[in-house]
Amino acid sequence: MGRLIRSTMAMAERLDSSRIDEPAMFILLRRVLILFSAFAFVIFFIEIYLAHFIWLQLFFQKMVWNFAITPVIFAPIGLVVSLIAAFRLTPRVVWIFQVLMVASLTVGTVGTYFHVMPRLEAGESLASVGLWLGDPPVLAPAAFAFPGIMGLMAVYRLKWRKTATELAKDVEKGLPASLEGAAISGGAAK
Repeated sequence: MGRLIRSTMAMAERLDSSRIDEPAMFILLRRVLILFSAFAFVIFFIEIYLAHFIWLQLFFQKMVWNFAITPVIFAPIGLVVSLIAAFRLTPRVVWIFQVLMVASLTVGTVGTYFHVMPRLEAGESLASVGLWLGDPPVLAPAAFAFPGIMGLMAVYRLKWRKTATELAKDVEKGLPASLEGAAISGGAAK
């Protein structure tokens, strides 16, 4: 068991995380959460593709090209960005990842609205079992918010080391700074 932990820690240290000011185990846990988000996007893409396109074509003989296409397009983008973020935790990638995760929350919330409102307008009550078990599924788009929540948890309060250039700017401003723990990325402190 100890060998497995040591090899896992060594793998985490080899990945691009030189600017993260946290123990290697925390970095590894963050990466695992991000990979769970990527896996969720794969599963949701398959489920949404089947539900929004194949099912609608078979039973209604029409293709839906309105808002129903949004999660089908969004899921592969979420997968790619999540995979990049899992293996390359840099400030810019993390910022893009955070924006995408907030967008995932938005897509899930708006999708839930579009699934619930037609049924409420038809006279169903929120307390009726038919609303929760019928079609369109009410909780399926809410589940699309899951990768967003998981991804935001993964990068919450991520601590970055300052580069030597950033430390030099702090010194110029009169702020106390030390080179201890600084990531080397060009530029020297004065």
